Amino acid sequence: MTHFLPHAHPGGPGPAVVARRNAFPARVWVLSIARRAVIDGFRAASARPVIADLADWQGAADRHQPRGLPGVADGVALDDLLAAVPEERRTAFVLTQVIGLPYHEVAEHLGCPVGTVRSRVARARLQFVASLTQAEQAA
Repeated sequence: MTHFLPHAHPGGPGPAVVARRNAFPARVWVLSIARRAVIDGFRAASARPVIADLADWQGAADRHQPRGLPGVADGVALDDLLAAVPEERRTAFVLTQVIGLPYHEVAEHLGCPVGTVRSRVARARLQFVASLTQAEQAA
């Protein structure tokens, strides 16, 4: 790119051309710093929790929780009821109904036929439901 400047030196470009050439990389550099600063600002704002201007923030948090989920006390009570089921039945029940393993894998693991696993799960379920119904009536 050749520029004609009346005050240009015969050995190279004039100071105006050099200044214009150096201005473009400096502009790109400043804009990239500005872009990064804006992005960092958005990231920092999204990482911080939003401060709620509520007097009853615990009530607001409770209202946004899913309904119908068992709590810790329910989990302990269910664990106690499940502990009353005999171990063979409990193992088959937990592996199939809680963990979600297929019946044939549980049968291989326990070393018994699939029908035996199905029978143990059915009996464990009946005993568990009966115990749960009895506990609810007592409460």
